[in-house]
Amino acid sequence: MTPTPEEVQPRTDARLLEIDHLRVSYGRRRRAHTAVDDVTLNVGAGEAVGLVGESGSGKSTIGRAVLGLTAPSSGRIRFEGADVTSVPAERRGALTADLQVVFQDPYGSLNPARTISQTLTEPLLTHRAMTAEQARARVQSLLGQVGLPADAANRYPAAFSGGQRQRIAIARALASDPKLVICDEPVSALDLSTQAQILNLLADLRADLGLAYLFIGHNLAVVRNLCDRVVVLYCGQVMETGPAAQVTGHPLHPYTAALVAAAPVADVAAQRERRLARVTVAEPLTVPPGGCPFAGRCPHAEDICRQQRPPRVKVGESVVACHLFAPDSGHSQASGGVDERV
Repeated sequence: MTPTPEEVQPRTDARLLEIDHLRVSYGRRRRAHTAVDDVTLNVGAGEAVGLVGESGSGKSTIGRAVLGLTAPSSGRIRFEGADVTSVPAERRGALTADLQVVFQDPYGSLNPARTISQTLTEPLLTHRAMTAEQARARVQSLLGQVGLPADAANRYPAAFSGGQRQRIAIARALASDPKLVICDEPVSALDLSTQAQILNLLADLRADLGLAYLFIGHNLAVVRNLCDRVVVLYCGQVMETGPAAQVTGHPLHPYTAALVAAAPVADVAAQRERRLARVTVAEPLTVPPGGCPFAGRCPHAEDICRQQRPPRVKVGESVVACHLFAPDSGHSQASGGVDERV
């Protein structure tokens, strides 16, 4: 029996999040735009999975669909085995205790009119049913966990830098003792030194608390260091998925290779080679429905790429959607060594 895409992904003892053939479209009829197109992935307990791709690839839309902020057009989202695809707003509160989010903008995610203590106390009173005294003690503990002083509780967001505000946002996400945290590009608005501090904090919290992350980002170096697995998106479709070191170190799909080549490196000669490689990638072209969305930019594109959507093919520990890796696809450069089609 041919395995499904879900079955070729590494299984864990407990799957926290399962996204099954998710599709999200905006608009109607001729004006309809499909932001997420048939995406399947899962996140296990204590696992960190990275979603990477250019702007507009559908990364944040997937996160919003999981959080219930965007309605899926089709497909299923399960959290701890329960279908949460269309959970009514009045029932969403029970779910948010175990599922939290850290947004990209540390300046817009905190209410400027509330003290840090007020911001952190609210989820404690709502989800943990704590007394005021218990909540104050918990706030002090949370601030310590994210590396902030105790007196930060009585100050307002305007008194903090961007990195400190993001630490407060992380503390707010931790307040309800979640099992899964969606990190929507949590360091992209920060300078490099602050990025490193926040990423180290996220890694430490994962190790200490057993958190699972769905980490949304575009920096492959960041994703490689923080995540166990990576899912590469382009135009709402999964191009490649597999172990982080494999996908970022030895990419299979031409789009993944282009992302790797776009990442800056310290070595001048290596950077020059990457720059030359990027020049060979053409600008996006319109691809007829049903073809590979990357065909207009791919240096290996042939007629089959523009006419037929590539199958998902398992190569080693990775799964790639590319005619280059399907021996019977009809592509002149199709290679062998494929384990199985999924």
